[in-house]
Amino acid sequence: MTRALAASAQAVANVVRDRLFRECFRELGRVDRAWIDARAAEESLVPMTDEEWGAWSGQ
Repeated sequence: MTRALAASAQAVANVVRDRLFRECFRELGRVDRAWIDARAAEESLVPMTDEEWGAWSGQ
């Protein structure tokens, strides 16, 4: 059960992060970690690690 909850939480976080990346690019014309982290905090998401950020941003 715990694994299922963790997997569900990760899936929800991924959907929200995907939306935030698209919104950021639409508003700023680029991907900005500070912008995304601030919006993620407003939505109670755990901040991305450097490794996650690299994977999401392609950097």
